[in-house]
Amino acid sequence: NYCNEKLQQLFIELTLKSEQEEYEKEGITWVPVEYFNNQIICSLIEATKDPHGMIAHLDDCCLGPGDKQDKDFHELLDANFKTHAHYASFDTDKTLTRGTFVIKHYAGDVTYTVDGFIDKNNDLLFRDLKKAMISSSNVVVTAVFGTEELESKKRPLTAGTQFRKSMNELMDTLMAKSPSYIRCIKPNAEKKPGVWDAGMVSHQVKYLGLMENLRVARAGYCYRRPFEHFLDRYKSLCSATWPVWTGDAKKGVETLVNSLALPEGEVAIGVSKIFIRNPRTVTTIEQMFQDKKPSLATKITAAFKGYRQRKIYLKLRAAVIATQKHARSILARYEAAKRKQSVVLVREYIKGFINRNEPVSDANRLFLSWSRITYFNNLREHLPHRVTDPRWLDDALIPKHMAETDAMLRKYCYMNLGRKYRLALTPERKAALQLKLAASELFLGEKASYPFSVAVPFTSNRVDDLVMYTAVQEAFAKSKEDGEGDPVYSTLLHKIDRTTYKHKRDDVVLVTEQALHVFSSKKVKLKFRCPLSDLTGVSVSRSYDGIIVLHTKGEMKGDKGDMIFDTPHTIEFATYLNYVHKGSVPADGGESQPLKINILGSIEHTLGNGKSGQIVFETGEPDAKGPYATVKVDGRKALQVTAPPMKSSGDFAGAVRTSLRMRAQTMDGME
Repeated sequence: NYCNEKLQQLFIELTLKSEQEEYEKEGITWVPVEYFNNQIICSLIEATKDPHGMIAHLDDCCLGPGDKQDKDFHELLDANFKTHAHYASFDTDKTLTRGTFVIKHYAGDVTYTVDGFIDKNNDLLFRDLKKAMISSSNVVVTAVFGTEELESKKRPLTAGTQFRKSMNELMDTLMAKSPSYIRCIKPNAEKKPGVWDAGMVSHQVKYLGLMENLRVARAGYCYRRPFEHFLDRYKSLCSATWPVWTGDAKKGVETLVNSLALPEGEVAIGVSKIFIRNPRTVTTIEQMFQDKKPSLATKITAAFKGYRQRKIYLKLRAAVIATQKHARSILARYEAAKRKQSVVLVREYIKGFINRNEPVSDANRLFLSWSRITYFNNLREHLPHRVTDPRWLDDALIPKHMAETDAMLRKYCYMNLGRKYRLALTPERKAALQLKLAASELFLGEKASYPFSVAVPFTSNRVDDLVMYTAVQEAFAKSKEDGEGDPVYSTLLHKIDRTTYKHKRDDVVLVTEQALHVFSSKKVKLKFRCPLSDLTGVSVSRSYDGIIVLHTKGEMKGDKGDMIFDTPHTIEFATYLNYVHKGSVPADGGESQPLKINILGSIEHTLGNGKSGQIVFETGEPDAKGPYATVKVDGRKALQVTAPPMKSSGDFAGAVRTSLRMRAQTMDGME
């Protein structure tokens, strides 16, 4: 039955070709004819995509998990197709027997019993059986079972899937050909001559698709005539073609047909003929032709009515013109009053503009009020959104009488923005900004590298190596004195030898609220502990270098004189020392003295033996030996530090990278 459905579908499609040949010759576009398309029945059986067909659901029952029975397959069909127009079962039609279902084929309804569907659909000839067949010595068996079946790793196709695949291949082959059909009708079921079973013959005519074929033929264009014949008979139906059409006959027919307003698709214009689809349309055109004959009397009536209505129209027109004249007069007086009022208002504004700088009076009150409103509207569009936003209304847009108000508003606006900013600060952010403020007060305008370091946030730890930092923390925990707090600041510095002025090593410095601890970075050993009360001052240069000198009293054991370090974060280190030193308590219990920060062109430092040394600074690019050099100044050996100039924050970041490279070279040398 599935095969018959597919062949019937092919037959219906191919029968359209013979009727279409003439239309193609005449250049007529074929309009699809409505006929019963059994594609819906084919899809019900064979569809592989959602919604799936019966074969797909049967395969699910055969190949799916579990031991599915025919009853499960029946339930699956009811669940998916109970609303389908061409499917019925006991769930939808109680006249049917349980365990059966009906497919409404094009040739009639067929009742199917589900018993045995799953067993018959399964292809039980699995790989081991096929292998046995291929190895057979019988040439017929080996010809039927090819070796390619063993090469496929997939499960064998079910019987339904194999049949569906074969049918699709057959349809592709037939569609590529031009088949001819011979319909054979059996006159009786007994195979006897001279016996005519009318019921049987009618059944075959109906379900062999012959009626559809006749409808397809009838669905074409029933009326076809040359252009000249059609135009000669019906040209009176269009004013453009009556009484004489002198142009091309095809153009005249197109004009005539367009004027008839026939239903869309009823008429087609070919190369040499006109085609009309429906006989009723031909009858309609003919009736229109007969109805046209008494139209002359209608035209006379229309002409008289037009004459009478024109006289009425002329009277109405005269009345309307008079009414419009009076209306225009009233509107003109209204517009004149508006212009006069506008002139008075403009005069008041001009007078106010002239006297805008005078005290408030009747002469300028209106203008000052307008300028005040304009000022506030403009100000609303130029208000700053942040405390650092310098945006404000341009001075040219501020009226003179609003200058004092503008100054007060600007002051209160920034006060309010500042208050909002301060309230939103976290304690950590507030402390960081306080340190930045302290650095600004100490180094702004004094240290050349300060403007380029502002963008770099302060941090309490500059020891990037986590392993080293952890080791230093452990060493500090062992060496710190009782009651000493945690480190406030930690950094890795380049240690400069006081005597030789060479880059000796890198030290880790931890600053607490009580003392300054110096650890060697290699062995992480405490080299020196200096109470903050023993610091007498800190000296840095005015140049772009990172030299910082910590001045001590020289009274403690192990104190060999002032300590000389180099770090790109000189400003940060000095600021933290100044911040911590303010809160430190001297060992003698006296009042804390502020730490003296010296910003000098050259720095004097003391040695452990009471002698002194000097550090001088140069701006430029260091030579290949590095930024440190020993020179003679006034007959004494001195350290000369050369630092390149900075023009942007990027140059400051470059100085940090140079320091990291120097630190790495030092560590490699020590290893």
